[in-house]
Amino acid sequence: MRNLLFLTLWAASAFGQRPLEYFLDLRLDPAAPRYQGRVAIDVELTEERRTLALHAVGLDISQATVAGQAAQVYSLPEDEQILLEVPQEISPGRVRVEVEFSGSLSDRSQEGLYRRAHQGQWYAFTMFTAIEARRAFPCFDEPRFKTPWNLVLRVPEGLIAAANTPVRAEQVFERGWKRVEFGRTAVLPTEVLAFTVGPWDVHPGPPVGARQVPSRILAARGTPAERVRAALEAAPVMVARLEEYAGLPYPWEKLDQVGLLANAFGAVENPGLITYRSDLLFPEKTDRIAAMRGVMAHELAHQWFGNLVTQSSWEDVWLSEGFATLLGYRTADLDLPESERGRAIAEARRRMLVRDGTPQSRAVRVPKSRRAEMKDVYAGEVYGKAAAILAMLEEWLGPDTFERALRRYLREHAGRTATLADFARALRAESETEVAPVLEAFLNRRGSPTVSLRLDCTQASPRLEADVTPGWTAPVCVRTPAGKQCAVITGRGTLPLSDRSCPAWIVPNAGGRGYFHSQLDSRLIDAAPLTEAEKAASQSLPATRPR
Repeated sequence: MRNLLFLTLWAASAFGQRPLEYFLDLRLDPAAPRYQGRVAIDVELTEERRTLALHAVGLDISQATVAGQAAQVYSLPEDEQILLEVPQEISPGRVRVEVEFSGSLSDRSQEGLYRRAHQGQWYAFTMFTAIEARRAFPCFDEPRFKTPWNLVLRVPEGLIAAANTPVRAEQVFERGWKRVEFGRTAVLPTEVLAFTVGPWDVHPGPPVGARQVPSRILAARGTPAERVRAALEAAPVMVARLEEYAGLPYPWEKLDQVGLLANAFGAVENPGLITYRSDLLFPEKTDRIAAMRGVMAHELAHQWFGNLVTQSSWEDVWLSEGFATLLGYRTADLDLPESERGRAIAEARRRMLVRDGTPQSRAVRVPKSRRAEMKDVYAGEVYGKAAAILAMLEEWLGPDTFERALRRYLREHAGRTATLADFARALRAESETEVAPVLEAFLNRRGSPTVSLRLDCTQASPRLEADVTPGWTAPVCVRTPAGKQCAVITGRGTLPLSDRSCPAWIVPNAGGRGYFHSQLDSRLIDAAPLTEAEKAASQSLPATRPR
């Protein structure tokens, strides 16, 4: 029977079904260990069927219907799914699936829907990254499915409830309880649906962005107001900087930022309800404010990269985290003197090059689906290495071209999902350069190449002979007294130089952003006027003297 169900499940989950809209209604009290709920999902079926599969972990299912038919519910714990089976075939089209269930509010884990106590009062939070929404309610828990959400929370009357969208209606429905209805969301994947309930202190902030959307800070009751002030002041500045770069206004109806009592990821970019570990959002010491602004810049960058445009699969989570890391650094850089800008991305590059030389490294893009494969879905490579690769592309193609490509990518995929190929097409359209081979080389394999350079002044014009580690395609940019030259090298190639005579010096990694180790006669490097980034790159990489 188990094998038959597994085959049926595979057919049901792999083909012919996708969620169109959710209607989620939960009754929860953070002080109680359990909650109850009902979810209705409008699903599009492209073929007749009697079965339908949903993700669900640790939930008690009391009843379910599909297209009005009572369903038999089978638990498939190895697949973290339930299988709903009805007596009669369901015709293709839009059908409604309804499930009533209950679950636990854990006070130990930080996954799914959980709770914590603070000064004798309980707070409930969500943490659905990466595949934990299935712990809170039955759903299609994959990033490729972006749908609108309709959320109702039934909570104790004296508590504050917040979610991705503003409250649309609130009313007492029985003694001591109120029904809070939130506005319909834009299309979102399960990972960034978010809500919280508790005795929050609410601190209104100034409107943010070109559309002047409302902003707030939610802090646990009793948090000193002076610790909240820095976050309130930072948000409008960061949003304005990111809007300018993205070329699109802040995409959501509001900006709530919440200081959680526990947060496994430090911070999570849920649209309209960004969550942080409270000590990150409310630093006790002033010397930690810069770090807070850096984390905030990263999470706000996600509002475009990750939320507005979402990766189609976990393999391409770098499209979210790499962009957010790079733009977070850039946004926070504007708080620094010009001489100190770019330090964070240079350090990320250095750190990841070191890591890439160890057995613990992995490729940026790794196919993942089942839980056993998800343990490192948010590995350091999808942050720091991806950001360093994007910075290398920017140096190669030019900052204006790169910015135009990012804006094109956002415009063309807003409200949808995207892949590596989609980003490569945007880069190609703006640069008229085939970028895919470089992206695939650096993203699909672990490690980093070495670029060996040799100056040849025996010809009419000087040139650089370049050897790149076999199997790699690398954009190599060098700088000489005549200016910067770039070439894409696969295996062995030549960089023609603009210098009329043999150059007295060469920077082998112009801008210090090439994600590779370089080798060149060190006397040519020593004589070069290096920028701070180039100094950092040259100091961390091997150089050779002539033999």
